[in-house]
Amino acid sequence: MPRVPTYDTPTVAPQPLPGAQMTDSSHLMQWATLGSQEQRQFGNAVQGVGKELAQIAADQQATINEAAVKDQHAQLVSTVSDILHGSQDNPASGYMTQAGKNAIDGYTGVRDALTQLPDKMASNLQNPRQQEMFKQAAAQTVQAAITQASVHAATQTQKYEIEASAARGQAAGDAAVKSFNPMPGADNTLYQQNLDTQRAELENQADKFGLVDKERAEYIRQGLASTYVGVINHLASNDQIKAAKAYMATVQDDIDAKTQDKIRAVLEAGDTKNDALALAIDIKSRIGGIAAQEKELDQQFKDGTINADVHDMALQKLRADNSQRRSEQAEADKAVIGQVWDLKNKKPGATLADLSPQTIAYVKQRGLGSHIDSILAGGPAVDDAKLYNDMMRMSADDPVGFTKLDLSTMSGQLSQSHWNHLVGMQTSINRQDTKAMEANKLQHDTIAGVKANLLAAGFNLSPKPGASQSKDLEQFETNLRDRLVQATQDKGNALSQDEARSIALGMLKDQTLAGTGIGGFFQSHAPVWKMTPEQINAPWVVPPADKQQITDALKAKGRPVTDDAIQAIYKAKQLKGK
Repeated sequence: MPRVPTYDTPTVAPQPLPGAQMTDSSHLMQWATLGSQEQRQFGNAVQGVGKELAQIAADQQATINEAAVKDQHAQLVSTVSDILHGSQDNPASGYMTQAGKNAIDGYTGVRDALTQLPDKMASNLQNPRQQEMFKQAAAQTVQAAITQASVHAATQTQKYEIEASAARGQAAGDAAVKSFNPMPGADNTLYQQNLDTQRAELENQADKFGLVDKERAEYIRQGLASTYVGVINHLASNDQIKAAKAYMATVQDDIDAKTQDKIRAVLEAGDTKNDALALAIDIKSRIGGIAAQEKELDQQFKDGTINADVHDMALQKLRADNSQRRSEQAEADKAVIGQVWDLKNKKPGATLADLSPQTIAYVKQRGLGSHIDSILAGGPAVDDAKLYNDMMRMSADDPVGFTKLDLSTMSGQLSQSHWNHLVGMQTSINRQDTKAMEANKLQHDTIAGVKANLLAAGFNLSPKPGASQSKDLEQFETNLRDRLVQATQDKGNALSQDEARSIALGMLKDQTLAGTGIGGFFQSHAPVWKMTPEQINAPWVVPPADKQQITDALKAKGRPVTDDAIQAIYKAKQLKGK
């Protein structure tokens, strides 16, 4: 057999590069002197070497062909994998990841792409032998891939058919729920058609699943039962409890016992709701005022004529109605009493008769005459700090009780701004305005949280009623509430706890007014909470250290250094308790 040449002991000597060669005449002479037998032996030897070289070349080409085919087949396997299972960067692009209708629609394209791969990739090979070998190997790989894709398509076709059937059945069931008419003698043809469609789809699904006998019957029963339950819930949610009970009686045999128990609980709750609503309507028609209404409700419960559920639901209804009525009434009161204050400011000495006929009629209807007279006949605006603070504390501690108050009775005892704020807070609570209620609670907690600072500032936290110390404490709380409300409005958002506390501490700071006293001496000073609005807005004495610090800060920011700028920054720091 011919031997493949090795690198360490080559059997074929290196050949010179092609080109013109010089012939040694001595070699020719030796050839000429050989005998005919020797010449034949030499020729045979040369011929054997040629055959051996040819075989070596053939073996080399076969090796090259095999390597090229393997390389191309590896690329084919990778391409097939990407088509079926997606690439590493995009796994979702693989056909085997497609489901339902997407898999069905994509099968033809995948099959065609796989079928074309052998011929398409064979064109990349160098000779017919490589192409033939590649196609033979590729055919098996591609056929296996097509088979896998076909199985997936068949599986997804069945799955899609079942999903489509389920979707149609569900849509029919939903339509049946909405189309059922509980009125006696009503035409329920559409309801029955939808129910029949759902039944047909359930039977089709049972066939696909291979269900028979009891399993088949149970599958269909459960599917229809979901629609029956849907009809009952739909009726109950629309307060048609009697209709729901009547329908339940006709279909209950097709609903399992556990679900029946749940439905009956829902229907009983619906009965309770209806009873509570009827009771609330009856009480409102006979008794005025939420306090008296609640008393009547409590008495009926004590007498045993209603149970706890009816009592609680009726109470919620009465309170909700009262809150709505109170909210609307408070807004109307606010508008009318606002007109009264405007009249007082524009026309001192005005009386109730100076109001418009419509306003007078409302005042009489609401019984506000004495309160209106107290506003018009009074001197400067009255503002009971204790009453205001008591009401604000109640709005935070007992919001339900606060909403029951008739604030119009306090209109002559408070300033317009404070009375308006109380009305606004009551309206916010009635409407469950969480943002406003949280801001109110923060203000309440801030005042309670600075008790130690109040003691340090000299406040008596348990003064005798009516004493000057009691008035000071109430006035501080009133002024602080006003500052917190204003700061919240200026910020446009709720204050943080730290922001609210710093404002409270700033109110306790003692400040000296500039330009007061004799010759600049003995300048007046007071804590901020005692200052009038005019004094707060007037110039304050800025200590030298603070003035220098503010001046340096203004210069560093490239802003002009003026007395007004220094005053504004100093006051802002002091009022924030910094």
